[in-house]
Amino acid sequence: MKKTIRFIALILVMATLLGICSLFSGCTSSKLVGTWELTGPFPNGYYKYEFTFNAGGKGKVKTSDHESAFHWSLNGEKLKIKWYDSGETMNFIIKIDGDTFTLENINGEVSEFKRS
Repeated sequence: MKKTIRFIALILVMATLLGICSLFSGCTSSKLVGTWELTGPFPNGYYKYEFTFNAGGKGKVKTSDHESAFHWSLNGEKLKIKWYDSGETMNFIIKIDGDTFTLENINGEVSEFKRS
């Protein structure tokens, strides 16, 4: 019985802490949630990438003819994306300033997204 009460209390504390973060604009993860566009043209022929980051760590990227889902997590400015279809994990450094989202990959290449 005590284990059950402790478990329920732990879940309530975790839910409260997660809910508090989403209420404040200072939480980077809550700032990332939404849809962001990167426009080209790009060498692969695409003109637009649309990334959607949902609360809870799920997301997707869409192009004109393809869509891929991923799981994301954020630790400070370190964004980790794990693609469901390939299992590949990618790491980035991000900065969010209003409606601009800057993403830097491990090679130092920077992409700038705009909130859509």
